[in-house]
Amino acid sequence: MKGPLVAGHDTLPWFYVDVEAVPLSGLLTLTDPDLLQHMTVMRLAPGDAVVLVSEAPDGPQLCQCQVRQLDRRQATVEVTAVLPVPEALPINLTLVCALIKQSHWDWVLQKLTELGVAKIVPLQARRSVVQAGRDAAKKHQRWCSIVRHAGQQSQQARRPELSDVLPDVQTFVDSLAQAQTSPSNQWVAVARRQGTVQMAAVPLHQAVAQLPKAAALTVAVGPEGGWTDDEISAMVAGGFLPVWFGPSVMRSETAAVYVASVVHYAASQQALGGQTGHG
Repeated sequence: MKGPLVAGHDTLPWFYVDVEAVPLSGLLTLTDPDLLQHMTVMRLAPGDAVVLVSEAPDGPQLCQCQVRQLDRRQATVEVTAVLPVPEALPINLTLVCALIKQSHWDWVLQKLTELGVAKIVPLQARRSVVQAGRDAAKKHQRWCSIVRHAGQQSQQARRPELSDVLPDVQTFVDSLAQAQTSPSNQWVAVARRQGTVQMAAVPLHQAVAQLPKAAALTVAVGPEGGWTDDEISAMVAGGFLPVWFGPSVMRSETAAVYVASVVHYAASQQALGGQTGHG
């Protein structure tokens, strides 16, 4: 039998479940070790309410559930209500981020997830101080875990897709050409307006303001030390528009979060129909 919807369900803990769809009623058994550990750390007990998020083929599904049983091997929950799924932001943002130090990279993954970025593409830039190395698969698994936990904590119905590390800029540009991605909404962030290409850079806020509704946008953010001239030239040749942030020179992780924040604000305004939020 369906239970009542818990008031303030947005304050309940969220968990992603690796099933195509949560049943609309009845019991569900959970066996994912990471999920069980997280539930145990949160000291959940029978009777507690949680929200489960599944990534069904036709989009995410949210269900409120009540914990019936929980131990180290499995948890049993009962679906008590199907919750409305928040609308996705109208600007679909892919951020291509050059690899940086691990602690800074972990922070970037967390913040980009919280800001609703649709896809994160790690890239081995010429000046990246960190190399993907032979343990790239292990690192990717760890990064996916960071994204998962950040999404649960910030209650994101849609997790960012996290791609494999691309070996260089040219491989990235070639992959976009093969996918026939529209170059009109592909930007490369440059730190300074120096040289012919950089002098043509458009301020980020101006470029974002000109985006059409429901746009798909790709922005590439370089490593500490910035892109090389060859990397910028390759992206511009591939249809990328240079953008810059103004006179401030930002660290790589700050730049990535700044881009996501500016785009998130613009997307939120589009979702509100252009309202400014001022009374």
